[in-house]
Amino acid sequence: MHDKVIGKVCPPGPHITLRIFQRLFNLLEEECHQLDLSITEPCTTNSGKSFRDYLQAKSTIKVTEQEQSNHTIVQNKRKVKQGFEREDGIFVKSLERAMASFHVVGQAYHGGSFVGNPIQRAVKPENIKTMCNSVIATATSLNNSALQSKADEINDKFMDAFNLFAQCHTIYDSNTLLSNAKINELETAIDAFLQFYSESFTATVLPKMHMLEDHLVPWVKRWKVGCGCMGEQGAESLHAMFNNVERAYNNIVDRVERLRVLLQNHHFKLLPANKSLEPPPLKKRPTKPRD
Repeated sequence: MHDKVIGKVCPPGPHITLRIFQRLFNLLEEECHQLDLSITEPCTTNSGKSFRDYLQAKSTIKVTEQEQSNHTIVQNKRKVKQGFEREDGIFVKSLERAMASFHVVGQAYHGGSFVGNPIQRAVKPENIKTMCNSVIATATSLNNSALQSKADEINDKFMDAFNLFAQCHTIYDSNTLLSNAKINELETAIDAFLQFYSESFTATVLPKMHMLEDHLVPWVKRWKVGCGCMGEQGAESLHAMFNNVERAYNNIVDRVERLRVLLQNHHFKLLPANKSLEPPPLKKRPTKPRD
């Protein structure tokens, strides 16, 4: 009984996208934070105050004890131990600027999580490239060969991860009928993404990844449509669609007839093939001439 019910419920496509993207972004941000922690030379550009203070203290500790007082050494070690605000790091700030360039910004609450609509932009190939390449650009600006090598690895890994997921998202979040070939392509893309994720990251598997792997493809195979046709966003978009079409039929006085034509127009837009099944209009009988 449970399996029968599950097969009829549309998986939450937008929520799957949002949660998996958030996980990949958090992993990328953590890698950037680790790069920030590995910087030893003072840096004054494109970073926050807490990060600059941290680097200054870290650099000062290198000075021999003869050149410093014990009190100064203790103060600097305490400051280094406290660390810095994650968002003040030069790599993390660069990543945030890259995201902001295509208008995707984390919320000021809920741990900086994202909202649904901007994520649709974030999974586009050109924006994925902008986001991941920000790591290389920052490492290049610091002129540190060790950082550049690590940045190249991070860029390659996350470019693959985001692009593999984007291939899945493009198919399952579509609002069109899906052919068997397209469904097989989706199944292959999901397997490739999850295999890459398990091999490349030590992070846990999310419940949304379980939905992606075990529930999404069976549902798509059953109904032959993407989640975009069944999710709440698709239903909400109907309001705008109906309002636009209704303007073209405002000249129909009868409200019932106007609604019938409106629904018929919408039906033919969804299934154009059905237009050929519409019966031809009845011909008017010729009027008899009056005597």
